[in-house]
Amino acid sequence: MKTLLVFGTHFIDEAVISEYRKMKNTPNVDAVLMIDNTNLKFDFKSRVEDKNFFDTNCKCFFFDSRINDEMNLPHFIENGNENFARTTLHHADSRFYYLRKFFPDYDYYWLIEYDVFCNAEIYAGFLDKFADNRADLLIQSLQKGEKNSIDYYKGLDWIYSDAEEIYAGLFAVVRLSARAIDFLYKRRLEQKEIFQNSTEQNKSWTYCEIFVPTELMNGGFSCENLNENHVNFLPNIYLNDERIFLKPDNHLYHPVKSVKAEVSKLKKQYDNIFFCCRKLFLTALAEKLISSSAVNLKDFPLKFDENFKSMVIDLQGGSLRCEAWFINETLYAAVVFEDEYLKYFKLMEQYIDLSQMNSVQILQSSKGKLIAYNTAKLDNVSQVANVLNIFIEMTFTILQEKIL
Repeated sequence: MKTLLVFGTHFIDEAVISEYRKMKNTPNVDAVLMIDNTNLKFDFKSRVEDKNFFDTNCKCFFFDSRINDEMNLPHFIENGNENFARTTLHHADSRFYYLRKFFPDYDYYWLIEYDVFCNAEIYAGFLDKFADNRADLLIQSLQKGEKNSIDYYKGLDWIYSDAEEIYAGLFAVVRLSARAIDFLYKRRLEQKEIFQNSTEQNKSWTYCEIFVPTELMNGGFSCENLNENHVNFLPNIYLNDERIFLKPDNHLYHPVKSVKAEVSKLKKQYDNIFFCCRKLFLTALAEKLISSSAVNLKDFPLKFDENFKSMVIDLQGGSLRCEAWFINETLYAAVVFEDEYLKYFKLMEQYIDLSQMNSVQILQSSKGKLIAYNTAKLDNVSQVANVLNIFIEMTFTILQEKIL
């Protein structure tokens, strides 16, 4: 039987290509890298094109929302707008219809998601288990839906009556026969008509993980479960970006995660946390500084940068500034003297021994100098504000040519 092996993804990285490479190197099957191009925006002249990723020539199939219009398939509409992300999630079976149209000459189609890992050098050992299997549907966790389960029945009264059997499965690894795909495509189009003409309130589109097994089981097709001997559910497996395996067992594992992707996600989460902390701290510092300073700072422009890594109070035309800024999440408080105000810094040095002040550094800038204070040992906003107030009061005393 002629088989097409498809790896579906919405992003491209080394892990994705490493897994596709296993498919490509598997004998007696054809392999396709199926790419949701909605956010990637790859430039392609035809939906089926060869692309080179990470030194691997990949036969790619690109799809986006336009293909649903071409094939008369339904879209999710939210707040009056199409939501293709919801469409691809809820109607993941649509990808089989795309494949059937553009790759029509196959008996069976495997669709394997981006977060699945084959624990072998190629997919041959896994596929050999199904060499003589003629089932129309192979799916993970095939089961009968419970009559009283909200998850199975919510919003489906418009299409399935209580007398009908509801089935479900998981869509990470699915194989469909060509005849099953043709049947399901016809049923999706029929359901689209029914849905659009239905007056049922609170109706929902039939989720792929219910639609596919329910339609095929009730339609007299042969359906089988991908059990633990074929696909292992072991969440939170972290693989490096080459997807190295130690003891090949020809099983598929799901879900797996890329170390690089997880580190990037954690970094983004921490960045968001630190952004909020910086914003809260600098905002509170500005309020405390203005309320407690002997100098009326309300008269001076104050601004924060967009990432809340710095706060600047312009004391004199930009060349004399009070600043607070984060470097590697450590806050520094400073007063900066530049251009014509550099002479006041030199005057300050004549009267005040700055080297005797704890944690104070005298730093050189391209235009002048600054007095900087590492606030790492300070406990709260008030203490940081006190340091800046001392700097500001010293500065304005010098500016008024009063000898301390």
